[in-house]
Amino acid sequence: MSELDLQTLRHSTAHVLAQAVLKKFPKAKLGIGPAINEGFYYDFDLQNSITEDDLKDIEQIMQNIINEKQVLFLKTTLGYITSSDINDETVFIDEYYIVGNSRTVRGYSETNPFAYGNKQVIATIEYRYIFSPTVTAYLFTDVGYATKFRQEDNTFVNKSIYDLSEYKLTKGIGTKLTIAPIGPIKLDFGITETGVSRLQFNMGYSF
Repeated sequence: MSELDLQTLRHSTAHVLAQAVLKKFPKAKLGIGPAINEGFYYDFDLQNSITEDDLKDIEQIMQNIINEKQVLFLKTTLGYITSSDINDETVFIDEYYIVGNSRTVRGYSETNPFAYGNKQVIATIEYRYIFSPTVTAYLFTDVGYATKFRQEDNTFVNKSIYDLSEYKLTKGIGTKLTIAPIGPIKLDFGITETGVSRLQFNMGYSF
């Protein structure tokens, strides 16, 4: 297991622990619960101290949650294209990253992406419920950046990759049906940070 996979597992397990504690103690208040080098931890504000029997109950609840086939999916995609002529759009326009569509940041139009350029950052969090090996439903949040952002007058302006306030964020709900040999068929309903909503359909695996 890679270090990234291990960190993802620890992060996901921390969320399962929090869910289990809330089922056992509905009035518990959550603190922070990060993954660390030795595993993970979670801070709770409880009315009473936890006993050994409570720990056994929490462990069993966690196992039940896992058996319910709930999954926390995290994905980050980074991209960088470099060349001495990278700003020459007559040469590189077809090579640039395009961000803001059903395969990057959902909720934005396929024909009207919010950004493009030689750099991209895309992050996705999905909370998935697996009904069967072929049917999955999920809640999602997407965050995205590319070098040049669309303005209200449809011109594009360079934005710094370090300015997180410029990143676009969407949220929504979706479902996936996997059919061999076609692959996944996805239907997503995404909402942008300005409240614009869009139903999007795509089929097949992303490159």
